[in-house]
Amino acid sequence: MTGVLYFICFFFAGEFLANLFSLPIPGSIVGLFLAIVFIFTFPRMLPALRDGSEMLLRFLPLFLAPVVVGVFYTFVDMKPSIYVFALITVVALSIGVVSTSLIMKIVMSWQDRGTKAAE
Repeated sequence: MTGVLYFICFFFAGEFLANLFSLPIPGSIVGLFLAIVFIFTFPRMLPALRDGSEMLLRFLPLFLAPVVVGVFYTFVDMKPSIYVFALITVVALSIGVVSTSLIMKIVMSWQDRGTKAAE
C-alpha cells in the first residue's frame, strides 16, 4: 500500500511542478518522470513501488474506460476523419510498443549487470 501512496505523491508533485512552471507536459507525465528518477536514486524503495504498481495494474482497465467512452461519444463527430484517426492510433501505438520494448530491454540489461556484480 505504501507504493500506491508514493505514486499518488509523484502524481501530485508532477501536477504541482507542471502548473508552477507552466509546462506544456501533463503533470501526470512529469510525475512519472519523477518516479523514474526516484527509482534510480533510491533503488532500495523498488520493492514498495513494485507492490504499488502491481496493485494499480490490476485496475488498469478501469483507467482506460473513460477514454473508450469519450471516443464512443465523439465517434459521430469523427466519422468523416475516421481513417486519419485510425492511422494516428496505429502509428502512436506502434511507437509506444517499440519504445517500451527498447526501454525494458535497457532496464533489464542494467538489472542483469547489477545482479552479476552482486554475485
